[in-house]
Amino acid sequence: MEEIFSVFDEAYTKIGVATRDETHRIGLWHETFHCWFYYRDSSDTYLYFQQRSDTKKDYAGLFDITAAGHLLSTESLCDGIREIEEELGIRIDFSDLKYLGYLPISITLPNMIDNEFTNIFTLEGKFSPQDFTLQKEEVLGIYEVPVSELEKVMADEHYKVQINGFTAVDNSYQLSTKMFNRANLCALCPEYYTFLIEHFRELR
Repeated sequence: MEEIFSVFDEAYTKIGVATRDETHRIGLWHETFHCWFYYRDSSDTYLYFQQRSDTKKDYAGLFDITAAGHLLSTESLCDGIREIEEELGIRIDFSDLKYLGYLPISITLPNMIDNEFTNIFTLEGKFSPQDFTLQKEEVLGIYEVPVSELEKVMADEHYKVQINGFTAVDNSYQLSTKMFNRANLCALCPEYYTFLIEHFRELR
């Protein structure tokens, strides 16, 4: 059964519903749930990025939000936590999250027009590989990116940094290091990351 989304005008007022295909084909505004896991130490704040599965239709193998997804027409914001459990195997309560607000993001790709109201949440906590059960169709691995390094990546398209994390292997995991730069970052508008970095800079 095809997914049905609520669709909105540019003021984020609901105007109806549409299928996922129609929404992306003609660029209807819809809403998504984004959750960033992070932790802090004395030197920096670290964001958990997921590496998308190599088999994903869009942005295969690129680094993305810790957990995210579209909200169906029958769902409210609090239902977005299902994405965390489905993709990462971690069960939380909605009350554990901090809501940062929403940003309207518009991205045009060869195969779709993606106009989203991105509702952004955070969850503070330090996680180990054993805490995750990754959905292999969606997530290849989890990596930690210092916010100070993310700032440099967003400021300079040629800047690269080595990041640490793990890749899921069968029912276990393998520690891994990868190079992180703008070229392997899932395509989101620069203002999205500016908003995110400014929030985490305030936590230092």
